[in-house]
Amino acid sequence: MTDGSEKESLREALKGLGFDAVRFSRIAGLAPGAEALRLWLAEGKHGSMEWLVRNAERRCEPERVLPGALTMISLGVNYKPADGSVGGTDGLPLWARYSVYQDYHDTMTPALALAGKLLETRLGLAPTDHRYYVDTGPVLERGWATKAGLGFTGKNAMLISRDFGNWLF
Repeated sequence: MTDGSEKESLREALKGLGFDAVRFSRIAGLAPGAEALRLWLAEGKHGSMEWLVRNAERRCEPERVLPGALTMISLGVNYKPADGSVGGTDGLPLWARYSVYQDYHDTMTPALALAGKLLETRLGLAPTDHRYYVDTGPVLERGWATKAGLGFTGKNAMLISRDFGNWLF
């Protein structure tokens, strides 16, 4: 995707599938955050999450996940309540906002499948030319989202969007 108008057209089409944020970044070399992950693992901070060790090199080197990939597309969905409420008032319990909705893995996966079909149609890709994950695959998604300009990593280690705050899946 070298043409700016083609990228903007694709961005609008992806937004039409229900994504509130669409950003692109070039894949070259190590994934953003790869060195920090390697250090964190070497220090044993992963505890019993051995799957992180097993998939570390795939997380650090996107070429191992999808050989020949050139672009990472970071997609976000705003989950802030429409009325702006954040709960915890009038003696009501305060719940994590994401927990009051249907599981985001289940709601985002169909839209991501449609996004893949869109890439196939628009860019002539084969089904084997793209992958999508909802924080379930060997991808350092927060690092890629930051690189793409979707937001920045806060002190709380969450991605914070300038448009949506931390209300972004």
